[in-house]
Amino acid sequence: MSVAFEVVEAPYPYVCAVYTCRCGATTTQHGEQAAMVPAGWRLEGVVGEETHVTCPRCAELAREMHARA
Repeated sequence: MSVAFEVVEAPYPYVCAVYTCRCGATTTQHGEQAAMVPAGWRLEGVVGEETHVTCPRCAELAREMHARA
């Protein structure tokens, strides 16, 4: 899976999720938002297989390629 969850020990602990696209782009969600896919990012996968997140740039490229097919 392309999401890593960790607890950050700042003045107070909180959950942080780092979402990583296959292209290497990353974004971070904190606290209650950690379990939600970031705006513009997409979940991709097939039931029973690994799920990946895709950044807005890669998602747009995939839409363009799909539209041409």
